[in-house]
Amino acid sequence: MRQLEALAQALTFILTPALFFYFLPLRAHAAVGDLDTSFGVGGKVVTDVSQTPDPFNPDSREESAWDVAIQPDGKIIAAGFAINPTNNTSDFAVIRCNPDGSLDRSFGIGGQVLTDFNNSTDEALAIALQVDGRIVVAELAFTPNLPRTFAVARYTSNGELDQSFGTAGRWF
Repeated sequence: MRQLEALAQALTFILTPALFFYFLPLRAHAAVGDLDTSFGVGGKVVTDVSQTPDPFNPDSREESAWDVAIQPDGKIIAAGFAINPTNNTSDFAVIRCNPDGSLDRSFGIGGQVLTDFNNSTDEALAIALQVDGRIVVAELAFTPNLPRTFAVARYTSNGELDQSFGTAGRWF
């Protein structure tokens, strides 16, 4: 009986790794670093936030994201800057996407928020998520009196400036 148990253990020891490596390719997905093609279009999302050409180069759009955060529900928040069509300066831009890469239309206006600090040139550089769902974004504001000013905005979970924070949701 002991010989039979020893044989069963030996076969298990030998066959388990062999079966694992045999069936692994059937369950394997993309390799590390490959684009997730279920996200956006071919694994990428491109969003034209301001839909306004760069005033210094009308043939281009000057928009960038500098930081990204993932909410507990899998939604993705990106912050950076985009050209404000009303004053042709850059403002801080925040967008929220669903886990599949589509814009979350319940956030801001159509998934996007532009925030201006006193008609200055603003660039959001970092995002922090609070446990209550509020979103904190830190940035640099370039104002006429102070060339570089540290600024922070806090948003509610639906993308509105949090009126209980700073002055109308902004601090600088």
